[in-house]
Amino acid sequence: RLALELDPANEEVTLALASAFVDDDRADEALELLARIPESTASRQIAARARTGGVDDGDDVDARLDDLLDRAGDDDAARQELVDLLEVLGPEDPRTARYRKALTAKLF
Repeated sequence: RLALELDPANEEVTLALASAFVDDDRADEALELLARIPESTASRQIAARARTGGVDDGDDVDARLDDLLDRAGDDDAARQELVDLLEVLGPEDPRTARYRKALTAKLF
């Protein structure tokens, strides 16, 4: 375990290190680092990758999203994973808007 004293004011370094930790399968350490800085689009994306393991080309993302959406109404963990996966996919992915809308309809 690497103990670092990072200057929280240097968000770029913290984000880069957290991303490297995620890439190195050190998700808990990445999340600890991210907790030291203000939330941003970049920090949310890295945290989502840390919590979900990201999305691989071989993953059946649509099936995973469908399953999570089915369970999201009464399963907080499924709902959080769905939101995290959509964060990983990003706003450019057409599934993001579609599944966010479907989640909203399911919850409200």
